[in-house]
This record gives sequence, structure tokens and C-alpha cells, in this order.
Amino acid sequence: MKPPTSEDITRQLQQAHLPQNPGREVSPVPIADTPMVVSLEQLRPYELNPRVVRNPLYDDIKASIRERGLDQPPSITRRPNEPHFIIRNGGNTRLSILSALWQETREERFFRIHCLFRPWQSEAHALSAIKAATNCRVHGPHNEPIPLRDHALAHGDQFQVLDRWINVLGVPGHTAGHLAYELPQERKIFCGDTLFSAGCGKVFEGSPTQMLASLDAHAALPESTKVYCAHEYTVSNLRFVLAVKPENLRIAERLAEASEARMQGLCTLPSTIAIEFEINPFLRIRQRDQGSSTTIRGPSHNGS
Repeated sequence: MKPPTSEDITRQLQQAHLPQNPGREVSPVPIADTPMVVSLEQLRPYELNPRVVRNPLYDDIKASIRERGLDQPPSITRRPNEPHFIIRNGGNTRLSILSALWQETREERFFRIHCLFRPWQSEAHALSAIKAATNCRVHGPHNEPIPLRDHALAHGDQFQVLDRWINVLGVPGHTAGHLAYELPQERKIFCGDTLFSAGCGKVFEGSPTQMLASLDAHAALPESTKVYCAHEYTVSNLRFVLAVKPENLRIAERLAEASEARMQGLCTLPSTIAIEFEINPFLRIRQRDQGSSTTIRGPSHNGS
């Protein structure tokens, strides 16, 4: 059998492993630590686990589990009023491997798992268990109450992840402490909710003046910079922009491209700064030739 690729692993980690039963009632759970046997269909990946790509030791871990099973029962928990369990200390790789082994062998030991149930305490508690298991570190803005943050960041800071140097841009407006992360060597910007393709974020905690300055910071990047936004809002944003500037053929063309991509289940991102200069009125807000006034607010869900 062909070994799974990194893309296969990512897809498995980001989706449920077996069909869900939407009609399943939420069963009661113990109020104290309790050994349990649960099936794979009762377990789901923990969506806040930082590992969303293939574990470098995936093949070795799989061979070990195939030979002797799990070394110890995983600790599981369950959020209030949710029907499925999650592995409390991460475990997305093990869950993916168990699913793969069950599909390959149909051996019951890979489907029904001996676990230790531990009552749900809080999201922060679950994340702290993952941090302990994976040795991951949390970076975040210095002026925001980020649970379990290890490194407080401010505009102008640099830090290194996976041998990549990352520049920190303070881009308040959407929130007071909003940050963007630039990878200058690769010409990439991870802009969160400040800049969207053909739109920008709502101003929640900051001011319009701050948001405009933050958009200016993005506009100053090299035009070849790839723009990785936090949400897939491209089609709805382009519909709004086309209503403002119906004569702009580039916007109409981009809307057709984005709509086709979404119909095929594809992402419209990343964009580039060059593309956004063509289609995004919020990035060109200081230009006087837009034909219609544009303000940093609007009828759509993302603030454009």
C-alpha cells in the first residue's frame, strides 16, 4: 500500500475519521477519572492541537502501534454538551494512525480503545496538556490576555520558527493587539483579520485611523508578497466590491475565478499584494480615482 503523503496526513488530522451520526444523543460522562473503552467513531481530533501536518515519526509510531498497540491508555475528555471525545493531551497523530490501521486490518483492537476519561476542566487546561506533550510554545501580542502565552510580541520583534525568521508587524484596528507575521525571505504575510482578499476586517477594539495605518503597512510590502488571510471571504467581498465599481472588469474576472474555485472546493488564497491593489478598495483607500467613496465599514460579515 502506498504510504500516506503529508497532504494525506493533514487531511486526516483536520477531519473526523469515521462518519458522524448527527442524531446521536449526548450520553452522560463520569464525574471523576474513570477507565473507559471508546470506539474510533466516538473520538475526534482536537482542532486546537498545534500539529496539523505529518509527524516526522509517523511511520515509526505506526509500526509500533501495529506491533504492540498503544503504550498506555490515552487520556480523553469531552466538552460539555458535545457528543464526541477528544484525546486530552493532543494525540492527533495516534488517532490518525489508529484510523489507518483499522481501515487496513479491521482488527478490533484498533477500533475499540482503552482510555482513561478525565472530566473536562477548561480549554486552557486542555491546551496546557498539549503543550506539555508536544513542547510547543505560544507566541502572541504583549497587550492581549492570551492564555498560556510563552513569548509576548510587539511591533518590530523577530522570532524564529522552523528555521524561518518572522517579522512582527503591529496592525491594530480589528483588535487592539492585532499582529501580522511577515516571512521576508519567502515574501509571505500572515495578516489575520486585518486584510482580506478584496476586503478588510471590522474595526472592533481599535479605531478607523489605526486600521487605515495597518492597511498602509500592508500596502508598503513588495507587490509579490503572498497574502495569507485568516478567513475565506473572497467571493462575498468581491460581490460587494463589484457592486461599488461595476465597471471594473478585473474585479468581475477575479469574482468569476474565485467563484469557480469555491465550487470546486478549493481555497482562493493566498492572494498577493499586487492582486489586492487591483481589486481591494481598502488597500487603495488613499487613491482619489475610485469613483465611489469607501469607508472602513460595510454591510458584509467581515467589515468590507
